[in-house]
Amino acid sequence: MIEMIFVVSIIALLSSVVFGTLAEARKNARDRLRIGHMQQAVLASRLYAEKYGTYHIPGTGKNGTGNGWFPFENGSGYTKSTAEALYDEGFLDEEIHDPLVPIDSYNVGDHYQYMRYFPPDGENSGVCYFAQLEKPKAENLEAFENAKVGDSIKNSLKNNYNMNYAQCI
Repeated sequence: MIEMIFVVSIIALLSSVVFGTLAEARKNARDRLRIGHMQQAVLASRLYAEKYGTYHIPGTGKNGTGNGWFPFENGSGYTKSTAEALYDEGFLDEEIHDPLVPIDSYNVGDHYQYMRYFPPDGENSGVCYFAQLEKPKAENLEAFENAKVGDSIKNSLKNNYNMNYAQCI
């Protein structure tokens, strides 16, 4: 009987280690996907700007400004998502969104959808994309701090939406 309890406790201990490792691996995989999505968004925006001469996609983002939630639309303030517009134009193969957040929502709990903002000198000078990584590395945090947007936007993204990674053009 004691041997059976010992074997069960060893199995329980090993399974807790394995499940903990799997959870960390999932977080790392989702972060790699997010970084890949940011690279796709930057490339799609660059191609769009080469074709149209601007990074602003009319009618997308909050109130048509092109800023705000990247893959979100709700029919009122966000009439069309920027991700959908880039997909419709053929610049994206799919409408990308955060793997933890459904495309028709901007958050699940305290995890938020991707965001997009123009630099202070305007929509023709570039665009930045933001994501919330689960296990950010030092270089990810540095990329966020170096994002070419105003400090008030950066502080809002960091403090209100937990954003900690950016890629900019």
